[in-house]
Amino acid sequence: MLDIRNVSLSFGAITVLNDVTFSLGGGEILGLIGPNGAGKTTMMNTITGIHRAISGEIRLCGKGISDLKSHQIAARGLRRTFQTSLLCPGLSVVENVMLGLEPQREYGFWGACLGNPSARQWENQARRKSMEMLDWMGMARFAGRPGGGLSFGQQRLVEIARALVSRPAVLLLDEPAVGLTAPRVEELAEKIKSIRSEFGTSILLIEHVMQLVLTACDRVVVMSAGEVIADGDPTVVTVDPKVVESYLGRGYYAES
Repeated sequence: MLDIRNVSLSFGAITVLNDVTFSLGGGEILGLIGPNGAGKTTMMNTITGIHRAISGEIRLCGKGISDLKSHQIAARGLRRTFQTSLLCPGLSVVENVMLGLEPQREYGFWGACLGNPSARQWENQARRKSMEMLDWMGMARFAGRPGGGLSFGQQRLVEIARALVSRPAVLLLDEPAVGLTAPRVEELAEKIKSIRSEFGTSILLIEHVMQLVLTACDRVVVMSAGEVIADGDPTVVTVDPKVVESYLGRGYYAES
């Protein structure tokens, strides 16, 4: 579904991604972990077209996307969430989710202003699809509330609903468990696995909360200093001496 091959990126004299290679298979949940500054979010930004790699190739469903802009990549079936909440506080929850369907909108600005029938039809369909997604996420009761009036954890669920409403082939989640309690992390892990089983979506998950990584992920890629240092089964990768030394720390298993 998603192939990253020999991708490198520099900001001036600083190399932030160095010959990064890994892949995300169809229906797979892949964890991307590593210490702060490892290049994880930069990698996600490069995949989604925010940054442009200086070398290497990124392919989505077998087709190159390295030269595309973010909205073009989204239109090809790849969506994401961000580390911090990006809900529009002045829009309702359902309106925030409807924004996830914008790349599919077929009418222009004037069509909306003049009340074009196709514009009204699209908005009605977008609202219906968004309500269905909120209901599936267990958030339908908040549909009319302002996006800025939700708790942090609730906002994260709405962001996932917004990214998922267009039924993307690939979903990138950037630290969705930040600020969640252990029981909420378990619920999130089950919801992520349900996304895969319900929609057939492949998921790339950046996360520091190892409880979520070990519970939800089929495979884990570990980055450090802009490079991939391990790739494999979570239970195997997390005992790799390089991973323990660079990321988990020697006290990880003593505390587990």
